[in-house]
Amino acid sequence: PAGYDYGWCNSPVPGGYTETTYATDLACCKGAFPDQQSGYCLQWLQSAPTAAPTPTGGPDAWYRDNNVDATMGVCINTAPTPKDSSVTIYDTQAECCIKEYGFQADGYCLSQMVTPPTAAPTT
Repeated sequence: PAGYDYGWCNSPVPGGYTETTYATDLACCKGAFPDQQSGYCLQWLQSAPTAAPTPTGGPDAWYRDNNVDATMGVCINTAPTPKDSSVTIYDTQAECCIKEYGFQADGYCLSQMVTPPTAAPTT
């Protein structure tokens, strides 16, 4: 079809086509433009898929998660590591929790670690 490489979906009817409706825009792109080489339809999705999933569990580069309230704050190591000079990077999750969330009376950040520290060493 004319303009196939620049076809897109608009909740949930494919642009320029009205034969079929889809439950989601992603389903529309996959159904109406399955062989679209340009990826034009997918790039207009609100949460466009990527060629490779966003990696998690990144390197030993821990930093404060600013997407949550500080009382429920945790330290994350999701790649890529922020390049913003205002973000402090720590070598360990524990160091990050202590320095960024040391004020948490309940120790929430530390409690969210895979192996949280204990009040007394185990024997």
